[in-house]
Amino acid sequence: IAISAANTPGDADSLFKITTAGSYYFAGNITGVAGKHGIEVALGGGNGAVNIDLMGFTLKGVPGSLNGWAPGNGQYNLALTNGTVQGWGGHGVSVGTNSLVHLQDLTLTLNGGWGVATGGALRLRNCTVLMNVQGGIDAGGDVDLSDLAILLNGGPALLADTGNHRIASTRIVADGLVNSAPLVSLNGGGVADGLSMKVSNSTFTETVVRGRTTNFSMTLSADGITANSLVENIAPNEIRATNCTLST
Repeated sequence: IAISAANTPGDADSLFKITTAGSYYFAGNITGVAGKHGIEVALGGGNGAVNIDLMGFTLKGVPGSLNGWAPGNGQYNLALTNGTVQGWGGHGVSVGTNSLVHLQDLTLTLNGGWGVATGGALRLRNCTVLMNVQGGIDAGGDVDLSDLAILLNGGPALLADTGNHRIASTRIVADGLVNSAPLVSLNGGGVADGLSMKVSNSTFTETVVRGRTTNFSMTLSADGITANSLVENIAPNEIRATNCTLST
């Protein structure tokens, strides 16, 4: 089903709105409008699956737009794949609570909020989260991440402080953050294997990396950092630090 005004008409706060389970695709680039989300998903009772294939195209916001892809609360078995979500006034992807979404083969970039912000469970594969103003990924439920690049966002790269997490083959780069919350905070339980971080010329209000997992494989390269500490409650495999000022 092609996403279009005829097939998926929007409403007062969305350019397009999906209310029926099924497989959808882009037939070309989609440009948002001010005051609206790009694509909302609102299935009655959260029943059914929705798969959206961007087909290599871009879901592009404009100044004053809301969120790019915006499933509501209680939406399960949703997938967005194969394209770019760029330039939305809010988050690139914003998902309500008690939801489950799968994101794959996406670039989420230059959004005014987070690249991805979700109150539910989140699965990401082979995605780049790049230069979003508020931060990279803010997850409010279980997270399952692999083959990610979270690069040069304007705030924390990855916050996953509730639920369980599984993180593999993820690269984080940050530079020039000012009075930031932790770059990475993993206060849920779970496994992080193959997480590499490079952070430079930044100040943090607390620590740089915080976690509560006993299965944590991580390397951290820090240069020109001011923080309370580089790590908290974890034992990384390797830390390389130069020109850092730590208060504890």
